[in-house]
Amino acid sequence: MEFMSKNELSVKSKKEKKALTIARVAARLFSKKGFLETSISDIAKSTKMSKANIYYYFEDKNYLLTYILNSFFDTILSETEIYERKEISWDEKLKLFIKRHVDFYVQYTPQAKVLFKEVNNLDSRNRKIMRQKERKYFEILRGIVSGYVGNRLPKEHVTALTFLILGACNWMYLWYDPKKKIPPEKMSEMIFNVFKAGISSFVS
Repeated sequence: MEFMSKNELSVKSKKEKKALTIARVAARLFSKKGFLETSISDIAKSTKMSKANIYYYFEDKNYLLTYILNSFFDTILSETEIYERKEISWDEKLKLFIKRHVDFYVQYTPQAKVLFKEVNNLDSRNRKIMRQKERKYFEILRGIVSGYVGNRLPKEHVTALTFLILGACNWMYLWYDPKKKIPPEKMSEMIFNVFKAGISSFVS
């Protein structure tokens, strides 16, 4: 194994931090103006960096989009092993999944909007990778819903319920403003209670 010196680690850390800063600014611009409508010049101006400096970290705008979406999905998929813990009830797992999803949306709103609006601007290879990550996330939730209902519903109904829950969470970006009267914790509680009641009506 090859180890890096403290100086090398420091340089790598600084470079990663700068790349993350550029990516956050770019995500905000992409979410507001659109990926195609945003130029490297716009990003350079907003970050107060030169275009050459932007290109030092990202070879082009498409690479930057890929970086934003990969980082976002890797964050969402982190620590999902908690849903495999047997001491946590299916009820609590569903509640936790919805809460984490809403919290991620609030923390990474621009990135979430870019995912929903701009993923088709990725090249075919990276679009396929993103779809695989989306599928993995979907399967995690479907596993939770399946465990929650047990063998009381057919697989097709479990899949439909999974899509419904994700739809309610994902489309929040069109209307939800966490700075207004409904805080994120209340929003996740509302979504959970609505679907808990709905699922109960199917399996009772």
